[in-house]
Amino acid sequence: MKTDRAIQDFLAEAEDILESANSTLLSLETGQAAGRTDADQVNALFRAIHSFKGLAGMFGLKEPSELSHKLEFFLDELRLGKAGLTRGALDALFETTALLGRLVQQAGKNQPFETISAAVDRIEEILKARPSAASAC
Repeated sequence: MKTDRAIQDFLAEAEDILESANSTLLSLETGQAAGRTDADQVNALFRAIHSFKGLAGMFGLKEPSELSHKLEFFLDELRLGKAGLTRGALDALFETTALLGRLVQQAGKNQPFETISAAVDRIEEILKARPSAASAC
């Protein structure tokens, strides 16, 4: 495992990124409830998760890195209009971001990571269903 100082640096940065991601998710949810999706907010969420992925990879944290990679791909599909921001997609985004937060906490406590397979499977199912951006509203 990394040094205590390195883990503290990771924790501080990761928590800031996830706080920003959650704030953006709440804004997306509000917009979706009003029948609109703000592309800038989707892009901001993508950038936050991309930054988290790089940070987790830099610290050699396999599960957070893998999960954020899958989430980043999902967000890219949303950005490109290949998937729509449905209620199910939003729920998966909230749940996956919360799981990333728990993984960060587990890293900070030097605990084994919980399994990410259910979250990865859920994203895969949403991507397979591919509700279009036009049908998401």
